[in-house]
Amino acid sequence: MNDCGLMVLASGEKLALRGVDVSARIAGLLAATTLTQRYRNDTDTNLELAYTFPLPVDGTLLSFSVQIGERRYEGKVTPRKAAELAYEQAISGGHSAFRLQEIRPGMYHASLGNVMAGESVAITLSYAETLPWSGRGARYRLPTSIAPRYGVPTGLLPWQQPVTRMEAEYTLGLVVTIVGPLAQSAIACPSHQVSLRSSDEALKVILAAGARLDRDFILEIENEAVQSLGVHAHARDTHVALLTLLPPKVENAQTSRDTVLVIDCSGSMQGDSLTLAREGVKLALNSLSLNERFALVGFGTQFVHFDPTLQPANKQNLMLARSFVDQLGNLGGTELSKALEQAMAYFDERPMDILLLTDGETWNPGSAIIEAQRKGIRIFTVGIGSAVAEDTVRALADQTGGACELVAPTEDMSKRIFRHFQRMRQPQMSCLDIEWPGTPLWEVRPERACFAGDAFTVAAAFASAPVQAAKLSFEFAGQPSTTLTLPLVQEETAADAIVRVAARQRLGLLPDGDRLDWAVKYQLLTDRTDYFIAVTRESDEMAVTLPALQVQPQMLAAGWSGSSSVTGRRCCMKESIVAFRDHLDSEMPAAIRQSSQSANTSSHPMDYGHGELPPVIRRVSRSTNEAMSSDGVFVSAVTFLRLLQELNWRSLGMIFGRFPTTLTDLAKLACPDELRLLVAEATPHHSEAEILLALYEALGQHDGRAFLGEAFLKRLAALKSGATLNAELVARFRALFDVLWRVFNAPNSKFDQLRHTGISEKKC
Repeated sequence: MNDCGLMVLASGEKLALRGVDVSARIAGLLAATTLTQRYRNDTDTNLELAYTFPLPVDGTLLSFSVQIGERRYEGKVTPRKAAELAYEQAISGGHSAFRLQEIRPGMYHASLGNVMAGESVAITLSYAETLPWSGRGARYRLPTSIAPRYGVPTGLLPWQQPVTRMEAEYTLGLVVTIVGPLAQSAIACPSHQVSLRSSDEALKVILAAGARLDRDFILEIENEAVQSLGVHAHARDTHVALLTLLPPKVENAQTSRDTVLVIDCSGSMQGDSLTLAREGVKLALNSLSLNERFALVGFGTQFVHFDPTLQPANKQNLMLARSFVDQLGNLGGTELSKALEQAMAYFDERPMDILLLTDGETWNPGSAIIEAQRKGIRIFTVGIGSAVAEDTVRALADQTGGACELVAPTEDMSKRIFRHFQRMRQPQMSCLDIEWPGTPLWEVRPERACFAGDAFTVAAAFASAPVQAAKLSFEFAGQPSTTLTLPLVQEETAADAIVRVAARQRLGLLPDGDRLDWAVKYQLLTDRTDYFIAVTRESDEMAVTLPALQVQPQMLAAGWSGSSSVTGRRCCMKESIVAFRDHLDSEMPAAIRQSSQSANTSSHPMDYGHGELPPVIRRVSRSTNEAMSSDGVFVSAVTFLRLLQELNWRSLGMIFGRFPTTLTDLAKLACPDELRLLVAEATPHHSEAEILLALYEALGQHDGRAFLGEAFLKRLAALKSGATLNAELVARFRALFDVLWRVFNAPNSKFDQLRHTGISEKKC
């Protein structure tokens, strides 16, 4: 479990992070967000707190401050080397220091050095971003959690690497204020329960109590009346004009293109995300025209293809493709780069697009972007999940001329697929001429493609205020040119944010030697600058020892790897594991129980080994008594019966079935969640063959063995021939199977109904 950053809290450890409070203001398509993280050191020693957290990839940090009691300290952006030296000097001298760093796009790290015993600290940061536009409305997203990712992170120090702990619980409070024309919009929040308060000047969206940092907050703001707009602002001795162009949709589509649909079937996608991805692929198949060709690739660490060649989108092929999608299951870890390489292998000199549906949860997206650019292949991404890796999916789209859509499991997938196919079949903006009111000192435009209906923001700096209107002329390939005049309205409330957003956009265009000075001038976080605060303490407040490091873990993202359903109660992992083990121990012989407890005292009692965590930790009841009657165990018992039926069927050697001989094959069957947990616990300590043999032997011994047919028992006998069984493993599996079998056969109206409607010991 350590390999994918998922672990259990040490006994008695008290995490310092208590919760996060957020306020946001949306005016036009500019959102300014203020976020406060609350900490308290309840230990008896001074601590150094480390917390890695997400923010939007396109966000520009505007401020960083710290409050200790009644004292408040403002941060300043300084060169990273100077900040690092000053931080270490302050800590070693017994004082306190605080750093905020951007460690990769959309991922930030806060270091709180020397938080004293019993002390409460709050750090506050603010950022601004331009909101994406979908042709009908804007979308505000607040990322809250970093889900476990496949592979090994590079470029991050050990304490910067995000880890997920099962028991971590952080509260979230949030208020979004919408002003201007957007305050009259239709509002939807697919991620959380909210309430609305409206006034003549603003609309407030208030998050309901009880929210946690386990899923992104998403606000959909629909208002078709919003038009292209222009503003100008003055701050930091700089005059900036910001134009947001909303080009109308283009009626005439381009000629058809080949489409390769790539669906992520890795372990992290299991559950709600994979269900939504399957829906998305089917919607994409329905959007294909008869004169188009397509391919389908499902991927994890394994790869499956609908067909080795591009196929015409006729009725028969589409029907078979839908059936293919329905059969896709867990294919392992997120080998995204290899999947895109296989998708690009379909290229045969005709225009081609890739539609990728993934959560992006990998540390290494690989070099697929370079190959796609060389072949002229556009990648359109749909980031799926409660905590999408935005940095991955957005980079793939932006750098290949495609586009990115993010969708939570509770959102409507059809709008995203429809929007992407509109983009695929319409030309990009090929020409944009701007007649500014004066000669700009510099101008910066987005590097990403602009499709009709998407927002496109251009910034320029001037020696004096550009008070007149700007005139624009733009065209899409094969379409008539369109002209537009935009007045530049002065903005005062968000003036500093506008100037610094523009300055950040220009940062990447500067020569390497000029970037550090530019970042310090406009107070921008980069890979060479940090926010830094030093707090000098009085002699009676100073630390007398170096602080102990405490890394603040992530909450497990809702629905990640099927750990829960996003629409239901979030699974409490500690309760799940403890409750099930207590239940299982009560059924296990004493000698085996002692052996198992001894084995679990190793330094890595639940180490899953390399690769992505399989979907093995699921909802289990809170107590033994509840376990015997809860819906969770009801589902597990029925699933166990389905497993026995499938094994019977496959042992007969039918054309579509074979006896599972690998854990991957077994994982594709209907396995109870508790069985997946036991298999995962055994994996680091036993070989695959040893685990499977013990599992099948336990099935042949358990109380429901009469359910299994002769063919299964013959296959089992053949497998055991000459092999050595692990008695402990057999006993553990058998104890589980006996419990589930007894639950199924216990007096219970739900089970009685099933037994009388077709599930019986003799039916297989």
